[in-house]
Amino acid sequence: MTSPNHNEDPRLADLLEVIFKFAAGDLTARGTLSDDESALDGVMAGINILGEELEANVAGNKQAQEASLESENRLRTVLESVQAGIVIIDPEAHRIVDVNSFAVRMIGAPKESIIGAVCHKFICPAEWDQCPVTNLHQTVDNSERVLLTATGERRDIIKTVTAIQLGGRSHLLESFIDVTERKRTEEALRANEESYRQLFESSRDALMTLAPPSWRFTSANQATLELFGAASTAAFTELGPWKVSPERQPDGRSSDEKAQEMIATAMREGKNFFEWEHQRLDGSPFPADVLLTRMDVGGEVFLQATVRDITERKRAEQALSESEALLRTIFDSVQDGILLAEVQSQKFIMVNDSICRMLGYSRDELLELGVEDIHPEKDVGNVVLQMARLAKNEISLAPNLPVKRKDGTVFHADINGTTIQVKGISFLVGVFRDITERQRAEQAEELASRDGLTNLYNHRRFYSFLKDEIIRTQRFNRPVSLLMLDIDHFKRVNDTYGHQAGDAIIKGLSDLQVQQARTVDRVCRYGGEEFMVILPETDATMAMQIAERLRATVERQPFDIGGGMMVRITVSIGVATYPQQANALEEFVKAADLALYAAKEGGRNRVTRYEAAMAGKD
Repeated sequence: MTSPNHNEDPRLADLLEVIFKFAAGDLTARGTLSDDESALDGVMAGINILGEELEANVAGNKQAQEASLESENRLRTVLESVQAGIVIIDPEAHRIVDVNSFAVRMIGAPKESIIGAVCHKFICPAEWDQCPVTNLHQTVDNSERVLLTATGERRDIIKTVTAIQLGGRSHLLESFIDVTERKRTEEALRANEESYRQLFESSRDALMTLAPPSWRFTSANQATLELFGAASTAAFTELGPWKVSPERQPDGRSSDEKAQEMIATAMREGKNFFEWEHQRLDGSPFPADVLLTRMDVGGEVFLQATVRDITERKRAEQALSESEALLRTIFDSVQDGILLAEVQSQKFIMVNDSICRMLGYSRDELLELGVEDIHPEKDVGNVVLQMARLAKNEISLAPNLPVKRKDGTVFHADINGTTIQVKGISFLVGVFRDITERQRAEQAEELASRDGLTNLYNHRRFYSFLKDEIIRTQRFNRPVSLLMLDIDHFKRVNDTYGHQAGDAIIKGLSDLQVQQARTVDRVCRYGGEEFMVILPETDATMAMQIAERLRATVERQPFDIGGGMMVRITVSIGVATYPQQANALEEFVKAADLALYAAKEGGRNRVTRYEAAMAGKD
């Protein structure tokens, strides 16, 4: 480029700098529409001065004509390099006489089809009939208009119109820039802001914003005012977070200090979720969940706070905690041992203190074990089978299972079990009751109920059995019969062979009766050489058959009394049936006794059934 003419307008140097910055894109930074308007103003001012310079140089001498050519070239250079569409219009015909390359690209048509066209074909098509620019001295600055491209697409533009002199005639120079995308962005932003505002105001959660550096509240929705008891947004926005909090938080820290820390975390990490003790304006405290979210909008940074009152949740948590503590106390204080095992793995996941004491393990040790670890190896198969039946609810009690302590000793327990479902996983709750003491008591009871010589149930246990059978008979309306048996001439045996021989015969006869008895029958030693046999669900006819078979067997059976000697004996048996022949337990026994007496009176070695006539012979 040649040196500028010394007669140039002194404004030209500065304006050329503006023009070429615009041409280089320096003034098209992404900003508001006003930024584009300012840049466009600079371009137009520079072009106008170049136009004036060009016009002034036209009338001079050869040197002036050369300067004019130089000015024209400079104008063309600017028109082609500037980042804006420029058209030069004949104001009388409203036709385009020149256009720069940027405008060609914006319109999307060949340059030759643009030049000569009516300007309103492309620029401001709605103004074809009534163009507002009719005065060549009238300018239009930064007016929002529409550009119609060759494909029919409507684009938003900002247009500036000014009059220039070219070739001795006045022309209109229109410069415009495309702001379609920017307007769309701004409209979307406004729509988003409106949507945000609507969501902000309608949210059931308390929403508020805080801005640096004071971090006071700058806005609040209606839910916030209701939550904190504020009369208005204006009143609330005079406060900061520490003003709606007690002096100290539950951890003892200052609310002011801790609030600043929470804010700093949110600014650094983008968000911060935490529990906070808030305080209403009337001084009443309440717990809250707080979410601080960093917001970057339009170059401004602030925080949005979402506050949710969790008073009810805290109460529920407290109630649950107290309930769990109570259940844990009960769980650990019951005397029975309790285990919770996962059904599939059979591993323990919860144990109480009683089972720990019962097995001799610490809680942590026991939680490392499973079902198979607390039972003798030889019994594991049966135990696993019983646990499976409990898990399937086929049974509710697995009785008398062997359980192995940590030291290897074994005790027996009744195990009650049930299954529960937690989040789709099956668990077996096992309740262990150590039956060691019960077994000892039962053994002691058994010993007390047995005859020392014969090991048959004794006189006392006989009456217990008979009472139970009478109750069962009354409930199910089924008969029960009673055999009362006595050894014939037993005194003679004792006198002849001695008491040891008599004991041997009593023992041998006891064993024989047990062998002959059915599974449900009860054989008892009533006293001396007398025996009682309880026959459940047996009528008089069947009882007579059983008694006769027993009598005959005894008669055939020799009894070893020691020293290689064998002795034969006979027995007499009385038979009675309830309820046909008695209405009460005592009457029932008495009837059998009378029948036995009748058998002996009748010659011994026989079976006699009770008859009502026998009662008169008592």
